[in-house]
Amino acid sequence: MLPFDELLVAVGEFGPYQKRLCMLSCITGIFFAFLYVGVVFLGSTPGHWCREPGGETIQEMCGWTEEEFRQLTVPRSTLGTFSSCQRFDVDWNITRVDCGNRQDDPSSLNNTRLAPCTNGWAFDPSLSTIVSEFQLVCENAWQADLNQAFLNVGLLLGALVIGYGADRYGRKLCFLISIFGFGISGIGMIFSPNYMVLLVIRIIQGVFGKGAWMSAYVLVTEIVGSDQRRLVGTVAQLFFTAGVIILPGIAYLIPSWKTLQFSITAPCFLFLCTIPQYPSILLKRHCGLSLQTSADIPNLCFGHFSRFTSSVVYQGLIMRTGIVWGNLHLEFFITGVVELPSALLFYLTVDWLGRRIPFAVSNIIGGLSCLATAFIPEDISWLKTAIAIIGRLGITLGFEIVYLISTELYPTTLRNLGVSVVSSLSDIGGIAAPFLLFRLASVWTELPMVLYGLMSLIYGALVFLLPETKGIDLPESTEDIEALKSNLVTREEQNISTFADYLNPLIKAR
Repeated sequence: MLPFDELLVAVGEFGPYQKRLCMLSCITGIFFAFLYVGVVFLGSTPGHWCREPGGETIQEMCGWTEEEFRQLTVPRSTLGTFSSCQRFDVDWNITRVDCGNRQDDPSSLNNTRLAPCTNGWAFDPSLSTIVSEFQLVCENAWQADLNQAFLNVGLLLGALVIGYGADRYGRKLCFLISIFGFGISGIGMIFSPNYMVLLVIRIIQGVFGKGAWMSAYVLVTEIVGSDQRRLVGTVAQLFFTAGVIILPGIAYLIPSWKTLQFSITAPCFLFLCTIPQYPSILLKRHCGLSLQTSADIPNLCFGHFSRFTSSVVYQGLIMRTGIVWGNLHLEFFITGVVELPSALLFYLTVDWLGRRIPFAVSNIIGGLSCLATAFIPEDISWLKTAIAIIGRLGITLGFEIVYLISTELYPTTLRNLGVSVVSSLSDIGGIAAPFLLFRLASVWTELPMVLYGLMSLIYGALVFLLPETKGIDLPESTEDIEALKSNLVTREEQNISTFADYLNPLIKAR
């Protein structure tokens, strides 16, 4: 039987069927972006202050607004802002209040001693989030960090479990199961009776979210010819970036976290009836090919650790960019727009220069940017920010290329699992980044940037040990991987021989 890529040449490498399938699959990237970065809005911390015992009775009796009552009952910090975690030690059930004198100092009613918020917190009514729903502030604030941590646990599990399932049972089946599970768990999160249940559901949503995104990405790169993979890879990443860009607009219009969660989850059910069956894995099931292990395949995986490095450096650069506008929605929007040029660079370079050179250079640029940021004086803040943005573009470009290379290095029977494992390294890197930053910064503020820079430079250099996959047919077995490596060695030997043949006459002439 002909290899699948040769069949694509015969029937068309990028016809109407492939275009429709690619567009539908790439839209999954928008929902994955909502899942991956949605916690910024779903779990943001609104303004809050201590709920006063007996305060509702006094407020109702005097006819005071929430703002007027807070002016009298909430202590201020040395900066003049209202305290979020302390209150005056006053029991308003037994304290007399002159409703006509709103200038009374609560300290004169009882004493100036401060107390913790034993009666819970009141939150800014204009914004409803997971934090306000479950009172995750002050001494409970650490619990809010578990939201994204548990999501990453789900992403790791999804990368391994559904990645294997997609190779074993087919892309479409796992994609549809993942989409259905993603939608059900996302909507179910709205009805969580307590925070622990929400965290468990968050893991489940992470499993299915990663499964849907990985299955869709592998599908779109397999269904087209080698000349079109650059285009579909660019489009897939653009859809993810589009999700990052449009999310703040949706969150701005929908201030309730439950309504927002429903709005960014429910539309995914439309995919259940739009994705047709995928042929390549079906061909593989009936060709009689046996899966063989190869001692050399693990050697290819070292290059994929650049995914881990890229994620660590990417998170570090985000935290150091210093774009502070005082507006969460606007700041997040600008952060997404900054990533757009990387898609253009991806499209222009991966076929012109091949995969390895842009992949290596993007990591090296990220590394050099981190090192430069560490040693630029603080009084040149604009230069620090500019270098950080350049580094972020480089790391984002590396993110996009590593996905493409992963689909081209793994055989069909292992491709979804391989891409998922590579992606799981990114999840681990994202978890490690803040710990590396804050712990190393306690020794020297710029020490994390030095570490990130060295990691990127090392892995950028190691990328050159990977085979060049530009223009190749997708490998369908481990034998194809071996042939790819052999061809790489042969081409390099031929290049060296040709260069030597060119130099010999020049040397003899001298």
